[in-house]
Amino acid sequence: MEEGAIALWDLPRINTAQATPAVHQPINSCMVVIVDVTAVHELPFIFCSCQNAATEDIQLLDMGFYPASAKRPSTVFTEAVLD
Repeated sequence: MEEGAIALWDLPRINTAQATPAVHQPINSCMVVIVDVTAVHELPFIFCSCQNAATEDIQLLDMGFYPASAKRPSTVFTEAVLD
């Protein structure tokens, strides 16, 4: 072993049986109606809420969905249904 290297057995151990995962509740989540050529779906969307994140309508456009409104969109259309 190289000088200054740490052996695996020297690393601190974590008792995973007692560890509790952090519960994360999405801040920007909502149900969105998706209009497609095959059907109309209602699915949960979680939008990025980072400080420098794009607005929800721009995030939807980046994913290939066309929102019915720019403010708090709840209905989107796929490219296929718009052709």
